[in-house]
Amino acid sequence: MHMTAFYSHKRLALLAAICLLLVLALVGSRRVQAESNPYASAANTQGTIVADSYVSEGSPSTNFGSSGNLYVGHDEFEQESYSLVRFNLPTLPAGAVIDYAELQLNLQTRYGKSTEKILAYQITSNWGEGSVNWSNRPALGGIASSTPVGTAQKYYVWDVTALVGQWYEGDAVNYGIAIRKQYVTTEGFTFSSRETAQDPKLIIYYTAPTSTPTRTPTPTKPPTATRTPTKQSTPTSTPTKIPTPTATPKVENTLPGQIYFDRIRYRTSESIFVTVNISGTMPATPP
Repeated sequence: MHMTAFYSHKRLALLAAICLLLVLALVGSRRVQAESNPYASAANTQGTIVADSYVSEGSPSTNFGSSGNLYVGHDEFEQESYSLVRFNLPTLPAGAVIDYAELQLNLQTRYGKSTEKILAYQITSNWGEGSVNWSNRPALGGIASSTPVGTAQKYYVWDVTALVGQWYEGDAVNYGIAIRKQYVTTEGFTFSSRETAQDPKLIIYYTAPTSTPTRTPTPTKPPTATRTPTKQSTPTSTPTKIPTPTATPKVENTLPGQIYFDRIRYRTSESIFVTVNISGTMPATPP
């Protein structure tokens, strides 16, 4: 009874330790992923893998375009093999900014025990998946990225942000990426090709432009029409009628039995003098 309880407690302790290790491993894995890709929570899209193969110096005329493997390394004679991958780029929203772009390759087999840097090169000339070999392999440009690859069978990541940005900007033609070893050693790596379920991936993280709301124009208030005053007719002044002055007779001379009136003058507004001669005979004695 005592021994049973002892083993029961021992199993519980062992189970707890295993759970703790799994939790720590999970947290550590997430921490490494977050540190290697600070844009993991950003909007992202994937390129479409359209071609992959590898070329072998030991088989210079052989094409490996239909193989399920992408080999990188050197054989026992130090003859090199390296892999080629090409993606069609996805369409990004207009005005989007590329924050981060990564190439992912799944490691199937590691021939060796040490971790080694694997380099990603820009390919600068065209090639075909079904025809490329060592003899007609495409030209390579500069190193776009490098990453240490160990023995764990998982996806390894290369930061290819700058190269992908050049493709989108039109500063470089998208002929794909070549994967090569950094050093000449008789060791190698086998990655999964697009003929498998763990195909190569190109993931692009971006920031979409912030849409600015369209401002609704404020309707302009039509100007208040100014009332044009009706032109009033200027009254025509009626000339004041000047009364005709009553003529005051002026006696020029007197004679017995008769009186003569002469030169009765009338004055008008035009300053014209009119002389009217009046003559007649009147009795000597007024009636």
